Amino acid sequence: MAKDKMMLYKDYKIVKSNELINSKSRFTLMQQRVILLMTARIKPTDDDFTTYEIPISEILGLTPNEKVKGSQYDDVREAAVGLTNSAIYLQKGEKWKSMAFITVAEGEKGKNYITVQFSPQMKPFFLNLRNNYTSYFLKHVFSFKSAHSIRIYELLAQYYPNIRQRKFDVEYLKDILYVGDKYSRFFDFKKYVIEASIKEINALSDINVEYELEKRGRKVVAMIFYMSANERTDPKLLEQDRSASSAIDESEKNEAPQVVEVVESIKAKPHTSQPESSQDGKYQIKPETAQKLAEKYGQEIVDFYIKCVNDKKEVSNKTGYLITALKNEYFHKEYKSHINTQKRRKLKSDLEREKLNYENRLADISKDYELYLKDIKNRLIEEATLDDEAEYLFDLEMSSNSYVKKFIPEWESGKPSELALGFYGTWLIQNRLTDEEQEICGSLKSYAIWKYDFEIKE
Repeated sequence: MAKDKMMLYKDYKIVKSNELINSKSRFTLMQQRVILLMTARIKPTDDDFTTYEIPISEILGLTPNEKVKGSQYDDVREAAVGLTNSAIYLQKGEKWKSMAFITVAEGEKGKNYITVQFSPQMKPFFLNLRNNYTSYFLKHVFSFKSAHSIRIYELLAQYYPNIRQRKFDVEYLKDILYVGDKYSRFFDFKKYVIEASIKEINALSDINVEYELEKRGRKVVAMIFYMSANERTDPKLLEQDRSASSAIDESEKNEAPQVVEVVESIKAKPHTSQPESSQDGKYQIKPETAQKLAEKYGQEIVDFYIKCVNDKKEVSNKTGYLITALKNEYFHKEYKSHINTQKRRKLKSDLEREKLNYENRLADISKDYELYLKDIKNRLIEEATLDDEAEYLFDLEMSSNSYVKKFIPEWESGKPSELALGFYGTWLIQNRLTDEEQEICGSLKSYAIWKYDFEIKE
């Protein structure tokens, strides 16, 4: 189903102001999805908000062939109502502002959509954006299972690919993600928020993220994130997707709240098209020479050798040294080790992505299976006759199971509990359905194969 979702949302583009991304907000995953689908419906030429009609099936990430269950509708309604009571919080120095996010959310049970409307105060963050904004495709975040993953993705994708390194103060991250004292220990925050989010981002989005810690003494005070194109993504498409938001306003760098060293972040270089320069202003490696060498030896190996040559501070003519190094394979051993490391990382990433996709698919199917069983039992109970009930009570009386016998007084009183009705529903499945239908209802494994052609691993 994850693949179906990717196809369903492939053309939805999200455009937000960077000020909004840097704001504090506490939205659930369902609320984030509502906001993203509202945002995707804004056109570049819009001067005002309208009322947006959002299909519930899209909020839930269902495919066109899947139906919305009753409890799923309740989850969406709860999320939408919660949004009308939610706000974002902005702070610059001593100035702060809190604003409602949406003003209207309404729906009707039985209809497969809700209608929602942004608060007028949100206009500067979504409409007529010319600079200082971030854009990305919805497909890169919609399969995430955590609201934190979406927030962290947006923070890291904010200036990408122009800036591929960002450093954040730990306390700032905790504050903007609204984790409060829930993860007072840094170990727990790193494991359950940061690493869990990075795992999803690397497996499901267009960027790959690594990080390292900065310590002051024994205390971790900051986290440095390194972003690169996910190997599943066409780099040309990636550059095109983000080209509109790649120009970074200097004032915006200075205003990004509590973001440490944005200006020092490493900017992306289109391979060797930009020369490295020394402190005295002289070129270390001539770009035209590097380009010719790339044509002869290959771009990847030349990029690696350039890095090795630039690390040699004692070399004065780095262009000449690069030519000699490539000809005589000075760094061949290191390059082979680098390639092997890249292969191991890719294999690990592929395995993690495969595992995460499997776990996400299994979780979706498990939830659907529970709803399916509930619907089957409710239908059978509604269709059951007094004769069915009499036969069931007789079976209870004859049963050697003392646990189920305790439900007899409930039935005799005419007020069976939900638990008693659940056992009755199971009995009806076993006695009123065909063998094939019983097999489907009897196990998640059988249901997964029947409904989704999905095989559950032992």
